[in-house]
Amino acid sequence: MANVLNRTTRAYLLSVNTPDYDIAEWVINPDISLLDGVPSKYWDIGVDDVITEMTPEQKAVVDANTVIPRTVTRSQTFTFSLRHAKARNVYLDWNGINTAPPGGAVLSRGTPQINVIEVQIATPNDEDCIFILRKNDELNTVHQVTLLAGDVNAVFANLAVAMNESDKLQVFVSCATTVENPACQIEISWSE
Repeated sequence: MANVLNRTTRAYLLSVNTPDYDIAEWVINPDISLLDGVPSKYWDIGVDDVITEMTPEQKAVVDANTVIPRTVTRSQTFTFSLRHAKARNVYLDWNGINTAPPGGAVLSRGTPQINVIEVQIATPNDEDCIFILRKNDELNTVHQVTLLAGDVNAVFANLAVAMNESDKLQVFVSCATTVENPACQIEISWSE
């Protein structure tokens, strides 16, 4: 059994079966006792496989050539509204299509999360209006927000409601009385 260091990747493996590692690709039992705390990417393999810490100039070259993975966050706003001017206890439309099961806005990118929900109605109502978010034709509530009686709009931010790729999002408005032109905008983000 031996410890080995890959000459290219600087991967350091402990207690391996020595015959499995070709000396053209691996340093067998390297002495790294003076490199405690030094990341292996800064180890220099010199003459006779002596392992030393790189100079600052060598480290700068390594750092310049290191690819840093980058995550890009993107967002999209989905608008749900109603074709009919007045209604109560109804699913809202998305892109002119009613979201009542089996409909819905399809979240087809990455792992989406709901960040902001903005709701509105055209005229104040005497009753609270509850905007219920559901997914995939299930009656379970993913999230809900309440537009208080007398208000015509409200914004709910910093929500971080987790969803799944390919979920179908539906918005149901629940109100004891008829509401005029209910609408809901949902900002969804995902990472790529």
